[in-house]
Amino acid sequence: MANSTIFLKYSAMLLSREPAKALVRWEIADLRNDLTDYEFLIERSNAANAIDSFQNKTIDGAPLPTPETKSRNLLPISQWISALDYYQFLDFTIPTRDLNGTYWYRITSRRKSTNELVSTPMFSMDGQLDVVGLYIVDEVNWLLDDQTGSPSFVYSRRRGGIQCDECYDKIQKKTTKSRCHTCFGTSWKEGYFKPFDCYIDFNPNPKDVRIQEWGETQENETNILLSNYPILTPGDLIRELQSQRLWRVTKQQQTEKRRIPMLQIARVTEVKPADIEYSIQYDEKTAQEILKRFEDNRMRREF
Repeated sequence: MANSTIFLKYSAMLLSREPAKALVRWEIADLRNDLTDYEFLIERSNAANAIDSFQNKTIDGAPLPTPETKSRNLLPISQWISALDYYQFLDFTIPTRDLNGTYWYRITSRRKSTNELVSTPMFSMDGQLDVVGLYIVDEVNWLLDDQTGSPSFVYSRRRGGIQCDECYDKIQKKTTKSRCHTCFGTSWKEGYFKPFDCYIDFNPNPKDVRIQEWGETQENETNILLSNYPILTPGDLIRELQSQRLWRVTKQQQTEKRRIPMLQIARVTEVKPADIEYSIQYDEKTAQEILKRFEDNRMRREF
């Protein structure tokens, strides 16, 4: 498996220790309509030299009758991820109690039509939060999960992939419909990735009324606080599961320590009920399970 320019960037960083979270992200070359033919696998090791065919001799130096063709300390930690999905993977299985441990990752691409495999080199985490930074993240997670947060879905906006075949004009290079149920106004097929569930603190929103020549307009905006995952970008959508209100991220800033994010503060604007974004589908069964856990925690005595 040789390296290839299919992988433009790849990185890993530790988000928290309780619960254990390590985020692996990657960027790939522009494959356009061949995206459906590619998928990715994430592997992890505790050694940088955990390469295939690493053991072909005995301890005495004699050749093995059947050499090891797969490194035993390079373990797959994900299923095959479609190239149409989000290019990131959240590792919950990393043994983060070991403060001195160093962990290495590798991403493998497979082209399904030819079974061609391409792998990145082994890479470790790009810096780590120290004990103080990890403590802050853990405390923010506790605050959101048990006290101030509301269960929410975060929809990351697509900014690449397959162009919408219903509304995108390839000659004019723009969308031709304002209410497209295929791309939801993003010009990319499916519009948004599958949602991430998390707890978000929605501050009381200030009242803002603007007097225009034709009457009043009321903009419903507020600030939100959430942990360092999922990472927001302007244009993403947030759905409050309790009230089913939909918000659009307009600004985002994050608190970092040594360039590693610890928490995020974002400005959001409420999406109007008549907008096409309200028709985005989601897993209602999962939403009900999350709301049930939320109600159980809310009714639990604090002291």
